[in-house]
Amino acid sequence: MALPDFFSRRDAEIESGLPHTLRLLSAELEVGVPFESALSEASAGDPAFGGELSRVAREASNGSPLHSALSRASARTNSLQAKRAYAAIARCYSGEDSASSLKALASEFARMGRLKLKEHASRSSMLGIAFISASCVLPSLLLSFSVIGSSFMGEVMSGETLWLLFGFVLPAILLSLILAAWLSSPELSARHGPAFLSGSEREIVGRYLLNHGIKFSKAVSAAAAAALIVFAFLALHSFGNSSALSLVAAASILLSPLAAYTFFAHLASLRARGAERFLPDALLHASSLSSCASFEAAAKSISKSGYGALGEEFAAASKRMEAGEPFPEAMEGISARLDSRLVSRATGLLSRAYETGADLGEAMREAADDAVEVFSSEKEKAALLSLQRYTLLAGVLLVPIILGMVCGAVSGIGSSIADLGSGTFLEPSGTLLPEGLRAATAYLAIFSVSSALFIAVQEGEPKKAAAYAALFLPVTLAFFSLASGFLPA
Repeated sequence: MALPDFFSRRDAEIESGLPHTLRLLSAELEVGVPFESALSEASAGDPAFGGELSRVAREASNGSPLHSALSRASARTNSLQAKRAYAAIARCYSGEDSASSLKALASEFARMGRLKLKEHASRSSMLGIAFISASCVLPSLLLSFSVIGSSFMGEVMSGETLWLLFGFVLPAILLSLILAAWLSSPELSARHGPAFLSGSEREIVGRYLLNHGIKFSKAVSAAAAAALIVFAFLALHSFGNSSALSLVAAASILLSPLAAYTFFAHLASLRARGAERFLPDALLHASSLSSCASFEAAAKSISKSGYGALGEEFAAASKRMEAGEPFPEAMEGISARLDSRLVSRATGLLSRAYETGADLGEAMREAADDAVEVFSSEKEKAALLSLQRYTLLAGVLLVPIILGMVCGAVSGIGSSIADLGSGTFLEPSGTLLPEGLRAATAYLAIFSVSSALFIAVQEGEPKKAAAYAALFLPVTLAFFSLASGFLPA
């Protein structure tokens, strides 16, 4: 019996990695890598389907027949795509099909994945509109009804009810929309680059800062110490004066080192992203060299052809090879310095082609085809998912402005009615308005955190939510204060 989608995330993760892993396996076999070694190499960087292939390779190396290991892997999943992939690998191993059949199957799975992603983009755009509507229209109506209505009908709701609505009910609606978006989203392929706050990413950020004259450990210590001092001051000031804005500002300052780290991590990743853009063209250029050219000569040609950061890395690798370093180690150095999944796939494939004595042109073309497919897939995913991200970013600016203008208008209407002296203006609005303003401020803080979580989950990096929240909180509350014309006391 098939499990519900919520319990089938593992199968979805396996299917997301199928196209890229099968394509790499096909390329490995095309350049002459032995089958068991190709399985191990193709599985790197893909914890789901690649992890299953790695397990198959281990079982085969321990003496189990490869067909039996593939059959057991097929039995462990309910995914029909994965079962087809295991069957295709078995046929390829037995010689019934060529390695190119795996590439054709990978292209078919990639097309299916793109269709799922387009369906998700359509659903997510509707969820994004619903998220912005729920985060803006509902609190505006509640605040207007509670404060203005109390001016004519008496107290329509108490301050405690306002806090319950703004602090629990409305955030629960937002979180339910976030959960719906997460559950309906297809699993994406392996993340683009190292994981957030991982050891490899910290090493990249440290190298970037060191190149700009800043030692990473000292920078982190200084930023954390400064943030803690300011946080302690603002927190004490907040508790002494009951200022919600000061308390949230203190929390934002406490998280500011994480936000700064995220910013520098982004800057450090730009070099790798620039290298990825040039990779297909550089490999195709190298494949056009004479059939008598060596891999070392191809690397030197790439270094002199103006391919930006990629050319600089190949130039450094060429110098190392001239000093006696073997070609595979030089390619591994490029992969380590850039820490790009796409570059690592290409340099790893070239290294194994070099070790097996494969034809240079064929190896470069295989690597270029793989790079084009993966790069195009990543760009298409980013384009399809950008609408939802930009909707949330726009909401971070628009929601506090609209809600602040509503608060200012409600306050002005209440004052105008009081000036009329008609006897119809009742006293409860005098207590509800400050409570409503404070509740709206707390709600916007929750909205900022919810938006940060929404974007971080969509990117596949939940840890980034804290960094985004540190940026969204002060921006949201600053726009709210400016739009409403007051600072909550």
